[in-house]
Amino acid sequence: MLASTKLLHHRRKTTMPHRERVEATKRSMAMIKVVLRERSVQKAERDHQLRHELSRERALEQLDLRGATVWPPFIPNADRLLPLAQNITFTVALPTTDGELPVVHPDATNLDITLTIDGQPMPEKHVHKHIILRPRSVKRPEVGYTCNVTLDGQAVERGRFLESATKLRPDGAPVLATLAATLYGEPVGGGAVPVLLMPSKRLKQRVAMARINEEMRSELAASREAAAKEAGIELPPLSRSPPPTPFWSGSLHKPLLGAPPPPPATPPPPTEQQGAAEGGG
Repeated sequence: MLASTKLLHHRRKTTMPHRERVEATKRSMAMIKVVLRERSVQKAERDHQLRHELSRERALEQLDLRGATVWPPFIPNADRLLPLAQNITFTVALPTTDGELPVVHPDATNLDITLTIDGQPMPEKHVHKHIILRPRSVKRPEVGYTCNVTLDGQAVERGRFLESATKLRPDGAPVLATLAATLYGEPVGGGAVPVLLMPSKRLKQRVAMARINEEMRSELAASREAAAKEAGIELPPLSRSPPPTPFWSGSLHKPLLGAPPPPPATPPPPTEQQGAAEGGG
């Protein structure tokens, strides 16, 4: 109505009375849109929560959480090893209580994996998890998840793996941990699964290199003593290596060791006789 009145006065070239009603109506319509938007967002959130609760009830009613399998079921008696800084893939299979196909397949975000050492959960920043819902299968009446877990090199202290700087603890220095899976906050499987945390390849390489250096150092000292004994020379005790030379800055001609070179000598000023001789020449 306001738009029609405004157009009529524009054609007649007259002034529209109470023109402020147009802006007031625009503000009112904008506030109504805001309210409708808020109501639609709240309705979507409420519907999502209701669907989530319904899916949770159906999943907990049909799936057998206690009879679930955590880790590859095709390796029943194998040790569960989880090397650091290496990706490990395992499965979580939840069968149905009635043996029929599952009605609901909970999303992978509803499954959580927790690693615990000495009763304390490992920090999330050291545990990298990626869980995928496996596709449905007509032949398997279960809900399966593929879990990829990686622990970085700082997840466990080195001291728990090392017996000394050049030797790992016996049996590869395993650290016993527990892995637990939860679906909608409910425990999955018969309980926490024991997992042996193994040292990373980098730590093994460092220990091996330290052992090689120690053996070479001892062999070199033994050969040095044997040569000195044959020559009848008494050797002074070995001292530790000097600290590394600090990095120097400056021109390329600056020496690394020793005192700086003396400045070049400036020639004496010419005398009056030498200047006259040069001028005459």
